[in-house]
Amino acid sequence: MPESLPNPGVGEASRADETIADRPRVVLLDVDPYAQPVRAELRAAAAVLMPAMREAAASIRSVLDDDPQGRETFALLEREGLVDPARFAERYLLGVYSPRLTRRRQQRRAHLIGQWFELMGLPLSLSVEAMWLTLRLLHRAIAQLPWARERRSQLATFLTARMREELKAQIDGQRQLALVRHRLIVALEQWRVEATDWPEFVTGAMRRLSGRLGLVALALGRPDSEARIVYEFTSPGFMPYLEAIRRLRVGSLMLDASSTFGHSPQARAWRSRSIETNPSYLIDTGAAPWAPAAHSVGIHASAAFPIDDLGGQAAAVFALYGQWPRQFEPESARLFLQALRQVFAQAYVELGRRSRAEIIPAEMRRDHLQLLSRGAVQMVYQPIVDLRTGQPVAVEALARLEQGAEPLIQPSAFLAGFGRAELNRLFVLGLRMGLRQLAQWDAQSLPLALTLNLPPSVLVQPDCVRWIQDALAATGIAPQRLMLELLEDEETSTTAMRDIAIQHLATMGVRLVMDDFGSGYSNLWRLRNLPFHSVKFDRQLLADLDTDHQPRFLEALVAVARSLHLRTVLEGLETQDRVERACTLGADAGQGFALSPPLLPEQVPSWTANFEWRRRAAFERSRCLD
Repeated sequence: MPESLPNPGVGEASRADETIADRPRVVLLDVDPYAQPVRAELRAAAAVLMPAMREAAASIRSVLDDDPQGRETFALLEREGLVDPARFAERYLLGVYSPRLTRRRQQRRAHLIGQWFELMGLPLSLSVEAMWLTLRLLHRAIAQLPWARERRSQLATFLTARMREELKAQIDGQRQLALVRHRLIVALEQWRVEATDWPEFVTGAMRRLSGRLGLVALALGRPDSEARIVYEFTSPGFMPYLEAIRRLRVGSLMLDASSTFGHSPQARAWRSRSIETNPSYLIDTGAAPWAPAAHSVGIHASAAFPIDDLGGQAAAVFALYGQWPRQFEPESARLFLQALRQVFAQAYVELGRRSRAEIIPAEMRRDHLQLLSRGAVQMVYQPIVDLRTGQPVAVEALARLEQGAEPLIQPSAFLAGFGRAELNRLFVLGLRMGLRQLAQWDAQSLPLALTLNLPPSVLVQPDCVRWIQDALAATGIAPQRLMLELLEDEETSTTAMRDIAIQHLATMGVRLVMDDFGSGYSNLWRLRNLPFHSVKFDRQLLADLDTDHQPRFLEALVAVARSLHLRTVLEGLETQDRVERACTLGADAGQGFALSPPLLPEQVPSWTANFEWRRRAAFERSRCLD
């Protein structure tokens, strides 16, 4: 910023009419404009300065009206009842030249003004003009003081110094907001690399964005089968808005352009495949149905962009809700939205595979997270039967969420909404509960092994091996009785960490199972070179068992596994015919509803006892027994 302020050329009506001889001479000296002597002088001159500041506040409107963007913005702020320019200017000027003002307080206030100008896309020259107009009127007032010329000149110098401090801080605030935008994008790019799944990325991104840049609320949704946008992830600030929508009985947001509720920025963004904004609920007729609800929670503008999949098709839509009208309209805001869209699109391509399944509304997801945080988890156990002996040899522990007297919540309803932290907690809870249950069955002379799914994101956690060691030590269960099912996927960035963890677990004696063998991401090289004990076949392959043709492909996969000295387990045995065919293929073990559905812990002993009788009849017919 230059040492002396240029004259911005204010209008004739605001020029001072004092003569050259009467005008105070301003000499810009190194002076502390907040020192006690300055405060005393401001108090002494208050009788003439305050009317001048009120006159300046009233005249500032003409400065705003001379700038089309300023005129439009402040007129809209008045319509929305957010700002009265004259009253705001008066209070602000009285604060800038208050005898009680400190440097720190002025810098804080001026920073906010500069940030607000940047947020709204207003040129800081408006503030310069307003401050210059004010200073000229104050100088004119000072000239009327019955003081010595030198004293008047010193007071003018003090006021000019404060104005310089004000404008410097405003410029710093403006730059600071631009820097905040840049740093947010950098932080989100880094978070995209660190996040292990889509829910974790979205919730973490919302946490980083919430409350910044005038953002009141954030939401991410996908259309359901009736073309209604269902919000799967929301920031805390979105829930009051959603409650207001329900209280006022506003219709659901639709994608259909023929619907009254199909013209919001979210719907337009989905259809146009581009960023869409709502400058004000008083201007955007498409957003008008939600205006009362939005205004009731302090939302005055919104923006949305589609999140594209790898094929360039919209997969979800991200919505931002702002505190100020027109805050998403400036070019700087548009550039930020474009960068944000790119980060989300890349994250979705890399992490969004699980989210492409069933839509889980944000409120339901929040309920599920609360249940998990309270430990409201019920493990059920599906027996695994040796197809050669007919003996139950293990159970797979499957997690459900408990909600009081209501039916247990199935994994398909909550797993896709869990991020890394939730999957970690679910695994540890399931592991501890399952091993404790084995110990209880041991006391009933019911020796079984336990299988449990170990998600890839949990496997690579630094504490994963310790969690397993601690759980085994706490129950006294031999590691060989714990079988962890590992699902291979296409993520390659953590392959080395996964392989190290697998070696550690094998060294402990834990048995490792490659889950969904035969799916698109199974890797025969890894299966041969890593210490796996068993393979579980992808249940989709079992469709071959329902045909009359020889299931040659599945038979070949069983042969490959046996050649690698791996035990083979076929899950999805839902019919007796599938059980018989699995035996014919030579699979070692089977799992499915034809053998047993998932059972509550207390049901397993009685099922085992009764299965002896059913086993003989069924398995003798299928000629599975040795």
